[in-house]
Amino acid sequence: KNTGSDQRSSSMQPRGKKRRVAPFPLKLYYVLTHAKRWGYEHIISWLPHGRAFRLHETKLFEEHVMPIFFSANTVKSFLRQLNLYSFKRLFNGEDEGAYYNELFLRGKPYLYVNIKRVNIKGNKYRACSNPDEEPDFNSMSQVNPPTEDNDT
Repeated sequence: KNTGSDQRSSSMQPRGKKRRVAPFPLKLYYVLTHAKRWGYEHIISWLPHGRAFRLHETKLFEEHVMPIFFSANTVKSFLRQLNLYSFKRLFNGEDEGAYYNELFLRGKPYLYVNIKRVNIKGNKYRACSNPDEEPDFNSMSQVNPPTEDNDT
């Protein structure tokens, strides 16, 4: 027997619409937040200050992490997504090779909604970052230092 509540819940289901997928920055945040717990910390992890992350093992990331969490199939595609979401690579200092976005900070997942995807069409391109203007995150205080409870 069909009750009114069954009809309401079934009518609230989207028809013919694609399942909503979490945005790339949120998926990345989720992976970084749980990397230690899931044994991926040697593959990808937050840097100690919590303002950037490093991809340590690209091959292992492509084989073991990407198929589970990301729709991209290659590290090259993953790096392109980072670029499209305005993540910048660090070229100097202790954080060399790490990636950051000013709105992507450990312990502050709510900031991701302000990270906008940049559409690059035709001959337009985004300017390369300037290594001389890179922030020195190690001279700043840590963002939400990791604890046993938050596993980051």
